Amino acid sequence: MSDSLYRQSEEVTAALEAIQQAETLEEAEALALEHQGVFEAIVRKVDSFNVWMTVAESRIAMLAAEEKRIADARRYLQNKVDRLNAYAVAILQNNNWQKLEGDTSAIALKQNPPSVIIDDADAIPPRFVTIRQEINIDKNALKAALKCGEVAGAHLEQKIALKRS
Repeated sequence: MSDSLYRQSEEVTAALEAIQQAETLEEAEALALEHQGVFEAIVRKVDSFNVWMTVAESRIAMLAAEEKRIADARRYLQNKVDRLNAYAVAILQNNNWQKLEGDTSAIALKQNPPSVIIDDADAIPPRFVTIRQEINIDKNALKAALKCGEVAGAHLEQKIALKRS
């Protein structure tokens, strides 16, 4: 007997069809008894399928929590590096030092390229402005309109989901 749910469902369907085509009650009972293993196998398969899905969903949740923990740790460390950089710059500037040297490394002040700071976006000449248009569709309102009738360019689609218990 195959391990796949698909194959087992085919075997159950074939067994049920054979039982339904039985000419007598005794023949149907004999076929049901003969195919009992097929019915038991699909029950076990459903249970193992749900166990696997539950474990996978738990791992997904655990991985999401771990991703958040790692992102928080990275953000914490980046903030600390940024604060220490600002601290070192302040020490050098307050003492009018351009450079401090250690035995194997050094820290020094350097001029960065100038950064553009926007003081008033409305005063910027149009040749420097790019306008991006974003189209947003109110799907809730569109859904309500589609339930009342046809709307050009859209339709309602009902999907099937798997419910596990």
